[in-house]
Amino acid sequence: MTVQAQVMGPDGAATVLDGQSQSFSVLRHLLSGGGRYAVGLPGVSADLRTNFISLGLLEDDFSKDASGNAPFLDESEKRRILDLFSEGTGNLRLAAVAHLFTAGMRIGDLALVLSAEERIFASAALARDAFDLAFFGNEPGRTYSFDGTEITAAWMRQFSIAAGGINSVPGIGSLRLYGRVGYLSGFAFLRTRAEETRFFTADSDYSIRTSGGFVETSTTDVQFPGSPRGGGWGFDFLVELAMKNAVTVAAGVVDVGRLVWDKGVEQRVSDGHFILTDLASKSQGESLDSAYRVSDPQMVSERTALPARLIVRGSWEGAAAGGGIPGIGGRLGAGVGLSQTLSKEGLLGEQTLLHAFVEWEPAAWIGIGVGGSYSSPGGAGLITFVDVGTSTFHFQVGTKNALGLFAARSALSASLATSLLLTF
Repeated sequence: MTVQAQVMGPDGAATVLDGQSQSFSVLRHLLSGGGRYAVGLPGVSADLRTNFISLGLLEDDFSKDASGNAPFLDESEKRRILDLFSEGTGNLRLAAVAHLFTAGMRIGDLALVLSAEERIFASAALARDAFDLAFFGNEPGRTYSFDGTEITAAWMRQFSIAAGGINSVPGIGSLRLYGRVGYLSGFAFLRTRAEETRFFTADSDYSIRTSGGFVETSTTDVQFPGSPRGGGWGFDFLVELAMKNAVTVAAGVVDVGRLVWDKGVEQRVSDGHFILTDLASKSQGESLDSAYRVSDPQMVSERTALPARLIVRGSWEGAAAGGGIPGIGGRLGAGVGLSQTLSKEGLLGEQTLLHAFVEWEPAAWIGIGVGGSYSSPGGAGLITFVDVGTSTFHFQVGTKNALGLFAARSALSASLATSLLLTF
């Protein structure tokens, strides 16, 4: 095996950090001279963000003690958890992709890539008042609101075709354009949300009044490998300018599209209006039993938007002669990036990710990067990645808070992304 300089540099390695399509990584690899053909082996990427749960909190407050006793939260621990709900709502977001198939080919200054992916999105927004009520009970004279509480999950399969091209820009460098169009086939969907749900205890007779309810929309009889319950389209577009001074800037939009769930989708509405004055009485017991009556399921259709995002990033890759580390050799690079959702209506709600890193290539076939990131929700995190390339394969792995089990116990976010290409 002849080793060649196939490491993609800081900009290529950044693709494992900002959630960009693997198809674009393959296009970049082909257009950068990494072979005429490329086949991507199965890989995964997953990103988890929250603003109220950390590994340390789970271990310290919700795990059994050394004697095996059930966890017990004292008042200070309960207050500490409630303080994490800075915006009144606790948010948890998960995006996961399994790359099933990726294959590409370069023809002159153009490249084409076909791909198939399994995608899962899940998000939960939980009202602070729900935790307050569970921790401290119902305070007389206070109304607890569960507005904003919503749980959403979706499983879909995406078949895509992507194309890219490279053009010389006189006096500047080269311009690369990437585009991808994909058909979405939806297999499972769930959305549960609170509808003006209130809980009130009177301070005179301690009677309890509730109002509102919940609306649940879900697909029925979900099985693997799945029967399609909906369909839609999505597209990505990215522009990349590689300048002669080793600086590259890129901007684009990804995951723009919608999916319509219109087969085997049911909706149920629960009515939570009731008044409870004496729990011990038979009539009140019957009133409580009839509370939160659930309607008969109605067949409906539901539209969901992909988590469309704006991606902007820049990178610098030092030359081998002047960009190396003194006394060590190799090549040094750096990069920064921003990923921002374009709408609150997408499957993952509003999200922001900022990252910055440095990469060192001690040899032509390997690059090692480390840096920091900030996400909302999710907070600060440590990012690391490894980028390895030879004449026949190219491997990338990137993580955020990879040492969370040992060192970053306060972390509110974690991610992992892998990519393995065979080229010939």
